Amino acid sequence: EIEYLENVLGKHEIFRKSETQLTSQASGPKILWIRNNESAVYEKTRWFLTSQAYLVYKLTGVVSIDIYTASGYAPLFNAYNFRWLEDIAPYITPTDRLPKAYWSCEIVGKVTAKAARETGLAKGTPVIAGTTDAAAEALSAGVSEFGDMMLMFGSSIFFIMKTMELVKTKHFWSSNFLEKDTYAFLGGMSTSGSLTKWFRDQFAQLEVESEKSGGENAYNALDKIAAKSTIGAKGLIALPYFEGERTPLNDPKAKGMLFGLRLKHTRGDIYR
Repeated sequence: EIEYLENVLGKHEIFRKSETQLTSQASGPKILWIRNNESAVYEKTRWFLTSQAYLVYKLTGVVSIDIYTASGYAPLFNAYNFRWLEDIAPYITPTDRLPKAYWSCEIVGKVTAKAARETGLAKGTPVIAGTTDAAAEALSAGVSEFGDMMLMFGSSIFFIMKTMELVKTKHFWSSNFLEKDTYAFLGGMSTSGSLTKWFRDQFAQLEVESEKSGGENAYNALDKIAAKSTIGAKGLIALPYFEGERTPLNDPKAKGMLFGLRLKHTRGDIYR
């Protein structure tokens, strides 16, 4: 789908209009995939919403999306006028299937009587547009001033930096942020915690079994083993592209590698 959109629209034109490159992070190609491969599902779909937008809809009956999240619907969203791109939409999905965009803290509606009965919330409680998990975590981590940045570790790695301008880059991501005249410079790697979990499951059976028997947590045990290795892990270099790579490579076909392995290396060196 990405290849198709780049062929019919042109990489340069996509970047000029949406201020971003198409990668596996973009929602536009995913919507197109549903249209091409799950036609029955696509025909039954009224709105393409993210999880928080769906919750807002269930609470208020209002179909909405926050502008930060809408920026992730590349190449469908214009980061300067905060509208869906009517000329690109026909290649993916009509704009009448896309929700109206609001700033994250804008009140989009109020809790309905039905939602109040189902949730216990007071009828008429104002509901804002909200935002995605990473942006909300950035706010809770203190990303409030321009130049502030959050580095988030989970199954993958993600960072968000608040900026005064939309950073034009072909190797990372940029988008509107949570309020007017704020922007976000972003990037993410495909693996982080998922890679240490893979190592534990494949090469730490003794530690896993010990944990199951009431012993030390397997990750804690592996940390102690890694601590015995030296800084630099005796010259090992890891390319952590075990699930392709997002920024800055933007290559879903990238492969992982441990470079420099020799007989002297231990599990501790590799884990470190």
